[in-house]
Amino acid sequence: MQQGRFVARTIAGDLAGRPRKPFVYADKGQLATIGRSRAIVEIGRLRFAGLFAWLLWIVVHIYYLTGFENRLLVVIQWAWSYLSFRRGARLIVGKSWRFYDPPRDGAP
Repeated sequence: MQQGRFVARTIAGDLAGRPRKPFVYADKGQLATIGRSRAIVEIGRLRFAGLFAWLLWIVVHIYYLTGFENRLLVVIQWAWSYLSFRRGARLIVGKSWRFYDPPRDGAP
């Protein structure tokens, strides 16, 4: 996201004839879920884990979604998955399927 904004500003600056500036990455920290209702957070020197870290992970990820409708849908989907103990399918599949058709009547 930082690089995208930087590139947009650089292009606008090029069109306006302004000199380019170097890209400087600002590390916002790290968040990771490690299980149901558990996560780890590392922001600068601040490090913690557990339920509060998991709630922070949810808030941060919802915050960075675009649009109210997307945020609402994701919250509803996550809440349903959490309450129903179901997981959404996370499959990467090709466009063509190959099925194995076993031989019939002893034919190879």
